[in-house]
Amino acid sequence: MRNYLKGDMPETIRTRVVKATGYANLVRRAAFAVFKGKVDPKIVARDVAFLNKTIFEELVKRGIGKDEYIRITVVGDYDEKENAIKWSNLVIERFIPDTELQDILKKVKELEELVSKLKKENEELRKRMKEEELARLKEENETLRKEVEAYKARISILEAELEKNQKERDELRKRLDEMSKRTEEARREVARLRGVIRAIMDLASKALKE
Repeated sequence: MRNYLKGDMPETIRTRVVKATGYANLVRRAAFAVFKGKVDPKIVARDVAFLNKTIFEELVKRGIGKDEYIRITVVGDYDEKENAIKWSNLVIERFIPDTELQDILKKVKELEELVSKLKKENEELRKRMKEEELARLKEENETLRKEVEAYKARISILEAELEKNQKERDELRKRLDEMSKRTEEARREVARLRGVIRAIMDLASKALKE
């Protein structure tokens, strides 16, 4: 449990608004004022130096420039057992001058206008891209339609050629059948004529013998 000097409670140090370059002296003076007669000045000086170092590191971490205005609030609790001031609840408030605030508001307005402009341009671009995409798809569809029509025409030609070839094959087969039939008839006629010739020769041979 914390120990206090004769019931003293933790002290709150709160500086006035000051440039960041001047915070250390204000914190130092405020600490000496609140702990006067309660804590050895050497201890106050030592622990305030540590506090100011902590504040400086926080300013750097938060990116607060040396010309910016701030106000420091911190709680100091003297621990008699450790003979040291324990610092807690450090608050660094950052203040923006009216002129700088006006500049910031102006820049915010400009950014809002820029965002609005970019949003409008983005919508127009999306619309234009959509129209271009539709035109491209329409063109591709027309190209595909023409290709399909060309394939259909080619298929019709091939079907006609197949039908023609089929008819030619049928006609050729018919002619071959007729030629085979005529060949068979010619073979029979030749055989008959040979028989006739043989008979005539036999008759002639008999006539010569008589």
